[in-house]
Amino acid sequence: MNFITEYIEKSPYKDILYKLRDMALSLGFEEVVKWGKPCYTDNDKNVFLLSYFKPHAVLLFLKGDSMDDFAGLLHRSNFCVNGGRRIEFNDINEVVQLEQVIKQYMEQGRSMFRGT
Repeated sequence: MNFITEYIEKSPYKDILYKLRDMALSLGFEEVVKWGKPCYTDNDKNVFLLSYFKPHAVLLFLKGDSMDDFAGLLHRSNFCVNGGRRIEFNDINEVVQLEQVIKQYMEQGRSMFRGT
């Protein structure tokens, strides 16, 4: 078992984190470990992290303050990331219902580093 799988398995939100992970990998992001968390990169640029806290799982965009919050899901992050914005999830059904929207946010996060 690799570090990321172990990290997800420890979470009370593993179904959510596995689903977000699958979505990121399906979009061609590279999976690495940064700051002890699963991090998804594009051309060696850190785009977003997966994490969890007691009340929820988190998809954290590292340049989220520059993103268009077209669906009103991004929240200011207090996770020691200047400019970060997060989407919080409490239930796998939220992720399933919002899958296409979440993928759009992931692609938009990627575009922050490509200048498009």
